[in-house]
Amino acid sequence: MIMHCLKFSFITTLVLACLTNLSAQDQSSQPYTTPDSSGARVVEPVVLGVFDESPTGSPASANEPQMLEMSLEEAIEMALMNNLDLQIQKFNPLIEGFRLEDALAGWIPSLRGQLTKRDDSNPGGINPQTNEPFPSNQTQSTFIRPSLQGLLPMGTAYTISFDTIERSGAFIPAERRFTGSWTAQVTQPLLRGLLIDETRRFMRVSRKNVELSYTQLEQTMMQILRDVEVAYFDLIASKENVKVQEMALELGLQTLRENRKRVEVGVMAPLDETEAEAQVATSRASLIQARQELRSRQNNIKRLISDDFASIYETDVIPSDNLVPPEFDFDVYASWSHGLVKRPELVQARLQLERQDVIIKFQRNQRFPQVDLIASYGANGVDSSYGNLWTDFSRRNDPSTSFGLQFQFPIYNQAARSRHRAAKAEKEMMIVQLKNLEQQIQAEIAQNVDLARSAREQLAAQAEARRFAEKALEVEQVKLANGKSTSFVVLRLQRDLTQRRADEIAAMVNYRRALTSLSFSEGTIIERNGILIDSTQRDPD
Repeated sequence: MIMHCLKFSFITTLVLACLTNLSAQDQSSQPYTTPDSSGARVVEPVVLGVFDESPTGSPASANEPQMLEMSLEEAIEMALMNNLDLQIQKFNPLIEGFRLEDALAGWIPSLRGQLTKRDDSNPGGINPQTNEPFPSNQTQSTFIRPSLQGLLPMGTAYTISFDTIERSGAFIPAERRFTGSWTAQVTQPLLRGLLIDETRRFMRVSRKNVELSYTQLEQTMMQILRDVEVAYFDLIASKENVKVQEMALELGLQTLRENRKRVEVGVMAPLDETEAEAQVATSRASLIQARQELRSRQNNIKRLISDDFASIYETDVIPSDNLVPPEFDFDVYASWSHGLVKRPELVQARLQLERQDVIIKFQRNQRFPQVDLIASYGANGVDSSYGNLWTDFSRRNDPSTSFGLQFQFPIYNQAARSRHRAAKAEKEMMIVQLKNLEQQIQAEIAQNVDLARSAREQLAAQAEARRFAEKALEVEQVKLANGKSTSFVVLRLQRDLTQRRADEIAAMVNYRRALTSLSFSEGTIIERNGILIDSTQRDPD
């Protein structure tokens, strides 16, 4: 049953659990989407306003790259299928499962045996007591000694053995040619090894290690989800920033054309044309930098969603979602409640405490003296044929029984006492470490809540600043057309508007990053993305 739980293919199915319908979940736990009346997952429409214009002036590539348009949900699904970090982590539950099987093998009996042929030659001589001569003698013996040994769950050791000997020689009577015996013996610990022994300690620790491996796998999944979300939002932001820089370049070129016309008709000084040319050159440099950043963001997300970077290198990943900020209700106490239950680090720390309890129990038991009850029963036989020998066994004409105690008690038992005290001290340290980890996670969640609130406020302020910059430029352009302003002022306002647009995009992605960090610190990022993990598979039983 354990192997069925730990088959590698099943672990893969566990990790690639289907992305489920999210309409039944609370909007506060699903900030990226809103459900429609039919319950389907609906992506909110793009409302970026000034960012809706198509990019202009983009150079055409000699070889058009392949396009891969994907939503955030699709990017996450590809990462869960292909990410190499996750594929590496998948092996740990499998390996720990094999180690558990190794531990369970302690209860599987072992069959042993011995087959020996022996020749004995004795020279003749004179009996010193009777002074009578006796001839030389040669004896052949065949020994067959099979046995079955094993261990029961209560620490009871058992052995079932057979011992048969066939002898032939001048002085071996025919009726005593075959001799043998069988014995069944049990050894039951009464103190040390009664409630727990090395085999049971190994089994219980191995079970905890299997559970730990699944929480470590879940932690890796959370980290990958966080990285994919951040990379996806960064990619959107980079694409929008390229649009902003293209718009700035187009606006600068338009201003340059208008200034040239004014210089030609003599209503503007040549210096204004030079300033516009400088602005265009600066915009081109900014556009080159934005495109380079976009390529870097593309490479980052490709590395996360693919296990063959070379095959996807030439593919242009197109995000179909947007940076529209979701509605989100912040409650630090609710976030603490989630984090203290769901964070894998805390689950791992508690499992380690349970594993330490097993070790403490074992070390406490090792302080006791070894007192074992030993009992055996068997039968002896002797006959002229091998078959009749077994008939003697079945009749039990010559039984053999034994019963007794054996003990071993090191004086003061200093080693076992020291190991027990060390195990208890280690548990006390782990309890303090758990408390410290809980406090760190609470502080992390509180910090992320504050950052998310601040990011939302900054986004609102940046959006307002961008709207004011648009209005200011529009008014100044009208004044310039009427001869009441200068090109220098218009160019400055164009730079300001470009910066405000870039700041708004940065504020949007910072807000989305903050929400991702908050859900990660809460431990809810897996369920928020609609991924189901069968928690029963963590139980190695």
